[in-house]
Amino acid sequence: MKKSLFNQCRTLREVKQKYKELAMKHHPDRFGGDEETMQNLNFEYELIINNPFFNFSGQSEAEKESYLMFPDIINKVIHLDLTIEVCSQWVWLSGNTYQHREHLRKNGFYFARNKQMWYWRPVEYSSSNRKPLEMDKIRALYGSDTVETKHSPQIERAAQ
Repeated sequence: MKKSLFNQCRTLREVKQKYKELAMKHHPDRFGGDEETMQNLNFEYELIINNPFFNFSGQSEAEKESYLMFPDIINKVIHLDLTIEVCSQWVWLSGNTYQHREHLRKNGFYFARNKQMWYWRPVEYSSSNRKPLEMDKIRALYGSDTVETKHSPQIERAAQ
């Protein structure tokens, strides 16, 4: 019997964190990722989220919906020539975003004027800060993972 990738997870937050870690490693648009592994990961993610055994009933429907949306959000922007950064449960986009603004709005991203970046966050994760934090402070507090895509300069240089 195949061992679950999410067998150590006890909450939706842990499942999402594990998914994020594995997706960054195996996404086909990342260097070294492949489509079959990513499809298996997405399939297992949906199974675990919908499995009544885990009974994530203590969490709101909005929270459940956000966790189900996370893989779709990453997939909707990974093909764009942008820098994708995941800090905690938020997805931040930077680079030449102007040309993609309508696509980003349509997919639930918001523009942070002070940071000159776009972000997506789960519904339940609104910021309670009256004074916005600088990105360096957010990275220090919550950690940061940058998704390397086929458009990433490091990969383009390595391919040449």
